[in-house]
Amino acid sequence: IQRANSINPRHAGVHYQLANIAFFQETDFQKAFQQCLKSIELKPNYSEAQQFMSFLYIISDEMEKAEKHLGLALEIDPLSPETLFYKAYFKYRRADYKGALTIFNKLLDKNPKNIPAFIVRAYCLLKLAEYEEAIHQMEAMPEEILVHDERLGVLCLANILKKDDEKAQTYLEKLT
Repeated sequence: IQRANSINPRHAGVHYQLANIAFFQETDFQKAFQQCLKSIELKPNYSEAQQFMSFLYIISDEMEKAEKHLGLALEIDPLSPETLFYKAYFKYRRADYKGALTIFNKLLDKNPKNIPAFIVRAYCLLKLAEYEEAIHQMEAMPEEILVHDERLGVLCLANILKKDDEKAQTYLEKLT
């Protein structure tokens, strides 16, 4: 990416990748935000940059700004599974759990190995007090996409919420 940036520092894709590196590898939110903003300035119709900007605003709890960028991403690429994931995640963060579930279900129908959709769908189920469904989903998680600690965490939470202290304790011990 650094080489690509030295060749063409005005390439939107380079700045989008630099934003991802800053966020996911360097854990530098401000740098990620600035790189994503640069990507959008260079190419406003770059749906991935609009999605990522929406995500950055979502986690900053600036939901109106997040919705604006999500809307732009949806206008650019309304059928993209990634854009639809962000739409569902936005609904989840806005406490529209049923709306989010509808989208996550469609995403998982098309790709049952969509890890983020799989996990956030489980969180929606927990928020809707559908603990048994969340447990069933996590137990049925395909081995090739298994995120072990995430699975244990959801199973532990589901059992805590449904007040099955014995099972919750078992999962809690496995997590520590």
